Amino acid sequence: MKKRIFLMVFPGIFSACQIKQKSKESKTLESVNESRSSLQKLNVTKDMMIGRWLQPIPGEQNHQQGFQLNEDNTCLSLNIHTLIYDNWAFSADTLFLWSHSEGVKNSVKSIDTLLIKTISETTLKLSPENASSGYFVEYHKEK
Repeated sequence: MKKRIFLMVFPGIFSACQIKQKSKESKTLESVNESRSSLQKLNVTKDMMIGRWLQPIPGEQNHQQGFQLNEDNTCLSLNIHTLIYDNWAFSADTLFLWSHSEGVKNSVKSIDTLLIKTISETTLKLSPENASSGYFVEYHKEK
């Protein structure tokens, strides 16, 4: 008898969980799509991206770290000793930074995918592709 009740109730619970999960996924996708559609209105140009972008090093506010985006699509790490940037590219609202690590036991090659939240002549706000909503990193352009 208990087995029959369990078999009758379990599918209902399981399908309710699936509906809730799909609802969460839909809301997340809607949020990402809304965010992306507003970002595409930024009209980012390559000239806006080129330059030295810096931020304070956490815990060492008197020192700066960041990257330099060059016109030939090469990229340099600035005051980041184990992460070496190689190249960069952007598409609409996304900045891609190719890098590798040096001076560590296991060298890793990676591509950072960063959503451009805002950009001006002096400020660049980026959010890693899979970051939680509202999270961003701010850089200031060195003149």
